[in-house]
Amino acid sequence: METPAGDFEVVDYCFAGLPPQSPLSESALSKSDKMDIDGEPSSSSSGEWIALVSGLEIGLTSGTPADSEFLETSRQLLIEFLLGEAGGVEDQAFSSQISRLIILGNSVVPIIMEEEDETKSVS
Repeated sequence: METPAGDFEVVDYCFAGLPPQSPLSESALSKSDKMDIDGEPSSSSSGEWIALVSGLEIGLTSGTPADSEFLETSRQLLIEFLLGEAGGVEDQAFSSQISRLIILGNSVVPIIMEEEDETKSVS
């Protein structure tokens, strides 16, 4: 609600949530429906994996040539690993189980346009 002074006053609020759910019985879950847990032998040897990557910094034009070369080499190694071209037989078997790729933060560098007005005022 807005006050006469132009401020907003909170009258009520609520938090999003899920309705209560009834638990599933153990007999309702088949072995294939159960979640793999870290430490179990089957968790790393079967199933599909999701690769999460961040910090690709695509579009980076500033920095030292060594930084640019390091980033380009890192990206190329990532591509080779995801395609199953890098590493040994175990690495290739692992990368063949990756079914999805999620690209996270710091992956695209914003393009900064220099204004022509600044260059004209300097000359």
